Amino acid sequence: MTKSAATFRCTLVTPLRNEMDNIDRLWATIQGQTRTPDEWIIADNGSSDGTCEWLVQHSETSRFPVTVLSLPGKTIAQMLNMAIPRARHEIIACCHGGTRIPSDWLEHLLDPLQADSGTDVSGGVWEPYGETPSECWVARSIYHDCELADARTYCPASRSIAFKRSAWEKSGGFPEWLPKFGEDTLYAIRLHAAECKFQVAPKAIVGWRPKPLLWPLLRQFYFYGQANGCIRLHPEIGLGLLRPAVPLFGAAGLLLGGQHWLLSLVVLVAIPVADHWQLRVRRKRPYKEFGHYLLWEWVLRLARIIGWLNGRWLISRGHVHRPPSDEAAVKFYAAKLNGSECQLAGKGISK
Repeated sequence: MTKSAATFRCTLVTPLRNEMDNIDRLWATIQGQTRTPDEWIIADNGSSDGTCEWLVQHSETSRFPVTVLSLPGKTIAQMLNMAIPRARHEIIACCHGGTRIPSDWLEHLLDPLQADSGTDVSGGVWEPYGETPSECWVARSIYHDCELADARTYCPASRSIAFKRSAWEKSGGFPEWLPKFGEDTLYAIRLHAAECKFQVAPKAIVGWRPKPLLWPLLRQFYFYGQANGCIRLHPEIGLGLLRPAVPLFGAAGLLLGGQHWLLSLVVLVAIPVADHWQLRVRRKRPYKEFGHYLLWEWVLRLARIIGWLNGRWLISRGHVHRPPSDEAAVKFYAAKLNGSECQLAGKGISK
């Protein structure tokens, strides 16, 4: 180990809950990193399957100090904000318990920070993967190109990110006012607004495992939409609403107008088929299967729209209070995003 590597120390922070089916793999992966953390703080969100007890027992065998915090009932933002002040080192890296982590992940994630002392944030990337047939089908449907990630506008997920503690302090930390999800997106926006210097670490790839069943997937994307509505970042309403609505309204209009049901069925099928075809021709969303197109452009889009409307309602009714500082940060980031050709490349599904 070089002298610079010896003085460049990092604390890894991991929020998790009920990970007994994955805890052996997670433990072995972190212990076997090509560049191990100098300290590992694990925030357990009230696991009921023995995860916390397993971690406490195994912490004594770790190659580096491990601290297990029991934080039942806390959000991810609260867990991270409570863990980071306990870190002994200036560099903070984050990963989640349910992700697939390669053995060289932390090494690649820390490279930009170690190579350039002026860098404040290193954003890793993620890729979908599945372990069951249904998870694999959903994972194949996700269009995700990490090569599009632009450091000027990139919003890395908290499952693969490293930053200086001073940047965390300057930005105000992870936002705790959001009802469910979206804390990592808004945290990245806070970092951008604080004019922190970002670098993308394209080789720091973690695997994200999607929900295997439709209902949990719908709930997940409903909460993503709710977060966007509260943050007021993405205009989910507009042309995006037309895609699932036009075929339904068209078919209903024909039926109400006294037309034959067969013609209504043709309209109901023909419009999405044509829309799928034009998306593939324009290569805007190159879905491999028609079922993938229906899942993302109809079903999950509608879940996000409903969640977005709920988020706007929560804000308008005063059930959720958005700090003026975050409103200013979002406006700053939106202006920055509009000046870039790259969208939220690393947030292809907003988590």
